[in-house]
Amino acid sequence: MPYGCSVSLSGSGPNIPSPTLSDIGKGRFPGARRVAILEHYDGATWIEVGRYGNVRDANVALDETIGAGAHAGTLRVTMAARKASTLVLLGIAAVAAIAALAWVLYLFLGG
Repeated sequence: MPYGCSVSLSGSGPNIPSPTLSDIGKGRFPGARRVAILEHYDGATWIEVGRYGNVRDANVALDETIGAGAHAGTLRVTMAARKASTLVLLGIAAVAAIAALAWVLYLFLGG
């Protein structure tokens, strides 16, 4: 063995992140809503072509569709509207988180 080289038996290199954890923050987490919509105008109405997890993926699909020969003026990317139930759940979760934080502070500060 040449001078200055060392042998490591502990590992085989960097670990590859799992597909589930590597998609967090990219709009692809399991069960995530589709937030961007690619639409095509047929002359009378806008028709949904596909839903994507984030705007970047929708823009890539838009570019590919235009590259395949579709007219650019008949395509658009829009954001999906949030459901009222989702907003209510977010509100309930925020109130619960604030209540839990207040309870923990109460316990530690000896109220």
